[in-house]
Amino acid sequence: MGLTLYAYPPSVYCQIVRMALYQLRLTAQIVEVDPFTGTGPNPHPFGLVPTLNDDDFQLTETAAILRYLNTQYAGGRLSPDTPRAIARMVQVQSIVDSQAYWPLVRMVSANASVPHPAAKCRTRL
Repeated sequence: MGLTLYAYPPSVYCQIVRMALYQLRLTAQIVEVDPFTGTGPNPHPFGLVPTLNDDDFQLTETAAILRYLNTQYAGGRLSPDTPRAIARMVQVQSIVDSQAYWPLVRMVSANASVPHPAAKCRTRL
């Protein structure tokens, strides 16, 4: 059965997981879903992306998926090896996720010259 990634191609979160899979030289079946229209089989309990299935184990949330892939398939080599460096890595991930996502992704995408498929969804959750 192997790895299956339920993903929306324009999603930065899905692209991050795909980059990790590529870096680890892992092959995953990609199932495209659109969280904005509800098309495609989406196993995420909140209708979001990404979702990773590893045989009978299902995981959502990009940070959790990355940590799982790192420990399950990379022996931890994608993370720093000291407590301070790990803490700093998590801190930067959290800042980017909570503070930078909206101005860097949503505002740029919504104001792009070529409409983004999700540009119709302009309300902040």
